[in-house]
Amino acid sequence: MLTHESNPELRYPFTCGSCQNKFTWKSDLRKHMLTHASNLDLKYPLACELCQKKFTYKRSLRKHMLTHESNPELKYPFTCNSCQKKFTWKSDLRKHM
Repeated sequence: MLTHESNPELRYPFTCGSCQNKFTWKSDLRKHMLTHASNLDLKYPLACELCQKKFTYKRSLRKHMLTHESNPELKYPFTCNSCQKKFTWKSDLRKHM
């Protein structure tokens, strides 16, 4: 398991050619390379269909889409059992607790 590998050359075999940051996974290096892209269409290939805001990652676009959600049951699926306050993100509910 790479998490417990003590040799940095084995733990981080993928290196960014631009800034020398090292990564465990090739997919993480590919995502990181977008930070160096000068072409904004490459850096931000995803766009919100409703407001045209651009994103690098699908997860960021999915998270953003909740800002356009009008149904409160979908926008705020997490509820505090103590005070009934509603949250969009489970992590926000955990912080609230």
